[in-house]
Amino acid sequence: MNRTALRSSAFFMCMTLAASASAQTSGSARPAQGSAQPAAVTRNVEAPSYIIQPNDVLRIFVWKDETLSQSRTLVRPDGRISLPLVQDIPAAGQTPSQLKVKLEEKLKEWIDVPNVTVIVDTIQSYEIYLMGNVANPGVVKSATPLTIMQALGTGGGFKDFAEKNNVTIIRGKDRLKFNFEDYIKGRAPNENVTLITGDVVWVP
Repeated sequence: MNRTALRSSAFFMCMTLAASASAQTSGSARPAQGSAQPAAVTRNVEAPSYIIQPNDVLRIFVWKDETLSQSRTLVRPDGRISLPLVQDIPAAGQTPSQLKVKLEEKLKEWIDVPNVTVIVDTIQSYEIYLMGNVANPGVVKSATPLTIMQALGTGGGFKDFAEKNNVTIIRGKDRLKFNFEDYIKGRAPNENVTLITGDVVWVP
């Protein structure tokens, strides 16, 4: 074989090896690209915002104004609070965000751009009621809101023959269903709702 033929053969082999390496690299890159894609996202349901109640204790901060800020403000039985300049203002029945907006509107009479932060420091009014086939029915008080699962655990769980798949949350005129067995098996992950004060949990 002459030199020209040898060179041609060597060139052909190099090109073949390069093409094979390129194909392997391309093939190995695909799984990496696929693995970078996000997995299925589980839908999260946000807990409802806490509603301020009488006897709750709030912390209210007015940015750059320590004289107006209050480290402990009690919501009176009439549902109102008292602050410097603002005087009396309703607080009960509102979320902290809603009360923040109301306070900022009031303070605009004295401050150009008021920035208020409202924090619920102590919840002294949260009560839910467990009824029916639970081990310890009655009133459940808590410093923080409870989910339906936490409330049932606080009540000692179910009695024998309780209809675990037919729990009802009574919230005013609304009726919310909770299937304990489906939730435990992962079939109803969004049913573990956060209870609000005054909710009644009925276990038939």
